[in-house]
Amino acid sequence: MSTPWGYLASVAVLPFLVVHGDHDTLVHRDDARRFAERPGVVSESTAAYAEPPGAHHGFDLFDSPRFTAVVNAVEVFAAEATAVRNRSC
Repeated sequence: MSTPWGYLASVAVLPFLVVHGDHDTLVHRDDARRFAERPGVVSESTAAYAEPPGAHHGFDLFDSPRFTAVVNAVEVFAAEATAVRNRSC
């Protein structure tokens, strides 16, 4: 069976952002936190974790203030990760 843990080995050199709602009932937040820590362990790549309060699994399926905040955070993360990567080249 394929797992997110196996996927990490192939993307460990890429910047990595995990966004996980603190009210998710399908994936326990401790599992998400451990998963988010892993890229930083296997490489020097940028890895970050965000836990929107009150968010459930799939909170990003519908437009909402929380969804907009996450989209903005992803854009900031991507810009910063790209800038760091370009400086190191």
